Amino acid sequence: MSADTASDAPIVVGGLSVDIDKHAVHVDGAPVTLTAKEFALLALFARNPGHGFSRSDLLDRVWGPEFDGFDHTVNTNINRLRGKIEIDPADPRYIQTVWGVGYRFVDPRDTSGDA
Repeated sequence: MSADTASDAPIVVGGLSVDIDKHAVHVDGAPVTLTAKEFALLALFARNPGHGFSRSDLLDRVWGPEFDGFDHTVNTNINRLRGKIEIDPADPRYIQTVWGVGYRFVDPRDTSGDA
């Protein structure tokens, strides 16, 4: 990442706090334990609110271009991540599905105060 994307303050949306510098995540003040890949996904999303990422984009950016696995790897990790940070993983507030594209992190500017 370039210096202009470095983070000093945690990214806070609703009850979710992502402190990229400290590699820490909290939901409603409670710490959440994430795997390295789950944290990398969440950090990428939180740094780019509102941006839609395809599964291929996520594989390339999080697992690296040398990864020779399946797109389903992304789905599995997103589902586990949602299970850890979402109140209702079946109706996610933070990591949204963009049908036909992939996934995006909610843009706090686009919420009605409930995220």
